[in-house]
Amino acid sequence: MNNEHTGHAHPSQGGLVDPVCGMAVTDHSPHRASHGGKDHFFCSAGCLKKFIANPSRYVDPQETHGASPSPLTTAAAATIYTCPMHPQIRQAGPGSCPICGMALEPEMPTATEDSSELDAVRRKFWIATALSVPVVVMAMLPHLLDLHFSAGTAQTLRYLELLLTLPVVL
Repeated sequence: MNNEHTGHAHPSQGGLVDPVCGMAVTDHSPHRASHGGKDHFFCSAGCLKKFIANPSRYVDPQETHGASPSPLTTAAAATIYTCPMHPQIRQAGPGSCPICGMALEPEMPTATEDSSELDAVRRKFWIATALSVPVVVMAMLPHLLDLHFSAGTAQTLRYLELLLTLPVVL
């Protein structure tokens, strides 16, 4: 089954597979690298970066880790993946949703998952909170305490609110 609108092919029908995450890709992917005289295609820049850091880990896993497959490979094969938008789509191993083309996510997160995206969102949340709390205090405190400021002071407070709010909005 080839999903034309996403450019991903189903791995069971002979399409190319990202050697890092196992997701089906096509040879039209902009993320590619050569290793050992063979071209490899990737679903994202993150997988390409992991591959470039240690290509033999993904191309020759038996040579790098001994005769048995790595625990990550066996765990990925035994894990049920589902689409975040279409939970009725379930399959063993990673891939793309046949309905919307999104990357399938593991049903139960594993300890080996990359949490860098979650860490980035969490960091942005705390930065936004640190910048927003003073804005709320500056905007509401005069109303709660019935304070009256001169026009110059009020305008200065509004500019300060703008400066604190701008990074949060952008």
